Amino acid sequence: TTTYNGAYAIAPRIDISDITMLRVKFWASAGSAANATDKYAHALIVGVLTDPTDISTFSPVDTVNLTLESRSFDVKLSSYTHDLNGNIGKYVMFYSSFDKNNTVFIDDVEFDTIYACSGNMDVEAVTSNSISVSFDSDATEYQIKYSTAMCDEVTLNGETLPSIDVTGKTATITGLDYATNYYLYARAKCGESYSGWSNMTVAVTACLDKFTLPYEDDFEKNLVAGTGAQPLCWNTYYATNSDYPQVSATAASGTKAVYIYGTSSAASYLVSSEIDVDQLSKCQVSFNARPSAANKDRAIIVGAVTYLDSIATGFEPIDTVIIKMATTAYEKQVVLLDNYKGVAKYIGFRTDYELSEKAGGGFYIDDIIIELIPTCSKPDYFEFGGKTDKTLSFSFVHPGALKYEVKYGAKDFDVETEGLVVEIGGTTFVLTGLTAETEYDVYVRAICSETDSS
Repeated sequence: TTTYNGAYAIAPRIDISDITMLRVKFWASAGSAANATDKYAHALIVGVLTDPTDISTFSPVDTVNLTLESRSFDVKLSSYTHDLNGNIGKYVMFYSSFDKNNTVFIDDVEFDTIYACSGNMDVEAVTSNSISVSFDSDATEYQIKYSTAMCDEVTLNGETLPSIDVTGKTATITGLDYATNYYLYARAKCGESYSGWSNMTVAVTACLDKFTLPYEDDFEKNLVAGTGAQPLCWNTYYATNSDYPQVSATAASGTKAVYIYGTSSAASYLVSSEIDVDQLSKCQVSFNARPSAANKDRAIIVGAVTYLDSIATGFEPIDTVIIKMATTAYEKQVVLLDNYKGVAKYIGFRTDYELSEKAGGGFYIDDIIIELIPTCSKPDYFEFGGKTDKTLSFSFVHPGALKYEVKYGAKDFDVETEGLVVEIGGTTFVLTGLTAETEYDVYVRAICSETDSS
């Protein structure tokens, strides 16, 4: 922490004639989810020390950025020259000296010489769908493999991972998903054979500049949840505590959601990136939500935001959803923005103290979908009602249609090319003539006209 700013660990003296030919390999992490916020530096300085009794003889060589997940690093000391007095050191030192709190865990430290032919690479740039890297060994041909999970040697030598063959010192991996952690590995071609695989390099692709419709977010791209963990690609604002809104493990589906908390002194806001549409009034927002506790009703204000630098003053309410206190289960909500007449391009969710029975607290939100208002909406709240040995009963909610179409078949059937179709006129139905002790998949869609269906 900042209380121990300037903490360091010094390795024993390295027996090497030229320390610039040394590479330092190690695994490191930034600790637990409690250290995920921007209050922590998430970094470690690696360098060379001349005199282990005099910290002023330390010369930094590289600063590595850490994640909560432990990963490998490979720091080459080739850029080291000498200390401030012109002396050359033989001690490698790990150093934490930052303005922020910092927690670092180090393991499996290894010292080795720098090889002329290796696949070690550096990340030069990232976009929302690409990662650009460079190589600094003597080789001119490389092979890159990448994944969204860490890989072992067996997997790297197999045929399951995407692979790129590179000629030259740079490469760009394209076609990637936005806001996603990618683990990169490379090896150099040395004559007729390849070097060993490099240490893992981690890169995170950028968020989209705009939310292209339909946009869906279940918040599973967020690796950590807890105090201060900000949701990726969303904007947050809470005047009295920057830890909120935060990613939560209290999810409707998967393992992540967002907790939006407010009090009488200030509301809390979760705001999208810019929506790629000419008018927000053409959009609808659906989401799963639940109160933070079952002792008070909770209000969710859905609105529009014009400028991100003034979220609170620029928030325009469009509709209000009241989540009843009787349940802590998630319920699906659908809000149409068709009454909005403004020019804002950001959608926001806000707490409301007065409408939440004047109680501090908030709500959890998950599975957000922003899309154009359909001309024929999908049936909602599709629920199983009961069964006999040869029948299954169901119900759903829909504002009304010309008729409805039910398609069913054995579990995992292809709904596009297989299944039996039944037309019904209402929002409850019973399938008959079924086979006993058999699992079925059942789908329903609205037929709003002869040319329009959900």
